[in-house]
Amino acid sequence: PRIVQKAPTVVGVWENYKTYLARGRNLSEWHRHVPSFYTADDHELVNDIYGAGETGYVNRRAVFRDIATKAWFDYLAWANPVQHNASAWFGTGEFKQGSDVLEDTEANFTQLNYKDLSNLHVHWGTPTAGVPDAKLDAEKGDPNSAVYEIVEVLSPTKVRIKPTAKANGSASYSIGRRCYGKFSVSNCDFFLLDTRSHRNLHNVDHPDNPKATMLGKQQLAWLKNGIKKSKADFIFIVSSVNFMVPHVGSGGGDDKQATIKKDDAWTVFLKEREELIEFWDGLDKGVFVLTGDLHNSFAIKITDNVYEFASGPHNSINHAPMKDEGGRPSNGRFKYGPRACDIRWSSYAMEDIPRANRTFPHY
Repeated sequence: PRIVQKAPTVVGVWENYKTYLARGRNLSEWHRHVPSFYTADDHELVNDIYGAGETGYVNRRAVFRDIATKAWFDYLAWANPVQHNASAWFGTGEFKQGSDVLEDTEANFTQLNYKDLSNLHVHWGTPTAGVPDAKLDAEKGDPNSAVYEIVEVLSPTKVRIKPTAKANGSASYSIGRRCYGKFSVSNCDFFLLDTRSHRNLHNVDHPDNPKATMLGKQQLAWLKNGIKKSKADFIFIVSSVNFMVPHVGSGGGDDKQATIKKDDAWTVFLKEREELIEFWDGLDKGVFVLTGDLHNSFAIKITDNVYEFASGPHNSINHAPMKDEGGRPSNGRFKYGPRACDIRWSSYAMEDIPRANRTFPHY
């Protein structure tokens, strides 16, 4: 297929899904009989993927976004209610050192609706581009691999990009799709967010950066406008990453990006998070933020009107909150950043429990 010619590493992601469904008989049976909706997080893409929306960012994991998302839609997300139905565009671009023009003789850039699409990624181009192994992060990829902004369409086969190319040559690239959407059940509206595709590169030391965004301008506007127009009595926000508790540790694992301090959560996008909390708190209806990512579960009162309910993965090693979750207590008052919250209940693993004993726990 064409996708394999342009992005051959998608085959490895397909094989992962085939393996999981073949080995996990109960999982396969579940999917066969139970209709489901999904949100993608880093493990659907590649572990600890950051900066996919950061123009100029050069990172192997960041530019694997569209390849992994394609496979995710092939196997799971085809069932999702999405706001934008356009698929990602994959192609082969020609680059000239110092030039801000990408040329693809097979493309017709004038026919793409860019409000339905995300930014442009030039792929890493190695066979192991999507493998979650920290040692591979130091291996060089294609010299032009990076996150790019599409500045303007110049012709059917040419677009102006930012930044400029670093080298002469051809490389596979993609223009990503938008994965967020909404559905309603009875008197409840559910908004499924995409917290990985459009996010800036975070800075743990400056989590209040006013320009940092988790959702991107377009998704944020869609979310707020949708809630304003909603006639539902209750609003559910589905976020693949946690809202009030940081994800700053790896549970003792060794797959860590060496170039950036870890935090997957909204706790490094404080301006956008606080803007949303204030907006939700002013509504005349309850707001429940359903989150994941951390390998623990908890219920948190954020305000009288806004609550977070986190559901950790059922079959993964528990994180140790004192090391991996900003030192949060099992319950009670917790403050990480400018706002305190009230943890009403949580699962909890003490830090002296060896990693092996936190793997596949059973009772």
